[in-house]
Amino acid sequence: MGDALKKCSGCGCVTNGKCDVDVAGFTCGQPLCDDCTHVDKSYSWTHEPKGSNNSKEMKMSDPIKILEIEEHEDGSATVKLECDPKTFGAIFNVGFVSLVKTGLYWETNDETKTENTND
Repeated sequence: MGDALKKCSGCGCVTNGKCDVDVAGFTCGQPLCDDCTHVDKSYSWTHEPKGSNNSKEMKMSDPIKILEIEEHEDGSATVKLECDPKTFGAIFNVGFVSLVKTGLYWETNDETKTENTND
């Protein structure tokens, strides 16, 4: 029953809508009416009515300054950036979740290959 009516996370009205904002690689999915929006609160997220004074819709508008790129012999590189804490948190969250997902994928893939070769 994906269309079940639920209480909106932003204003409390009854809705069958869902928040479809990508949060660190996952869809938020909280109940959300058309009059409310997903809001970035530095290191967390919430939902509020659109246009409320506290509301700042989630977007990356603050600049990221590249300070230095150091290339290594193995083909990897170290990049030094300058950005505000909110942007750093968003980059870290997305990068960390991606790292975990990739690690789980390869670990599962390696186990599958091992199981198949032992048959």
